[in-house]
Amino acid sequence: MSSDLTPAIQCIVSRSRFERMAPLLALFAEVLVFYHRVLFLPAYAIPYDLQGYHAPLAAFAVRALGSLRVPLWDPYTYCGFPYFANITTQLFYPPAWIAFLAAKVFGLEHLLKALEWQLVLHVFVGGVFTYFLLRRLGVGWASATLGATIFQLGAYFTSQAQHLGAVCGAAW
Repeated sequence: MSSDLTPAIQCIVSRSRFERMAPLLALFAEVLVFYHRVLFLPAYAIPYDLQGYHAPLAAFAVRALGSLRVPLWDPYTYCGFPYFANITTQLFYPPAWIAFLAAKVFGLEHLLKALEWQLVLHVFVGGVFTYFLLRRLGVGWASATLGATIFQLGAYFTSQAQHLGAVCGAAW
């Protein structure tokens, strides 16, 4: 008799696992749809500071780390400044190292795309954390998903897309 219940119990367990993952998958799909041009079409990129400020800083880090040097001092910007002390360089931020490594493996010409993926994944992480916070506060799954959607696709993240550090900080 217990062997007859096992498939039914497994179906319930797998269905509840899917039901638990469905809001997170929806949040991920929303972010991919919202940023689809930036992520998947080469003609589009996040402009201004991401291209003109963050990408050159990251390129300096990739070059230095690629030659096995820790980039402590940047002699090229403002007649030199302490690179490691600038929080916007993200030198000591572990997720940024994934973008640095991607640029080293695929080439510096793909660095901007790696930074854009880093930014979009942080927007998603912000949505996920908001969802879990709302669930912890006793909000139902549908309302928590809606609240997370509003946070991740709302005014702050969309208006700060060019500011990598602001997006990364807001996600946590």
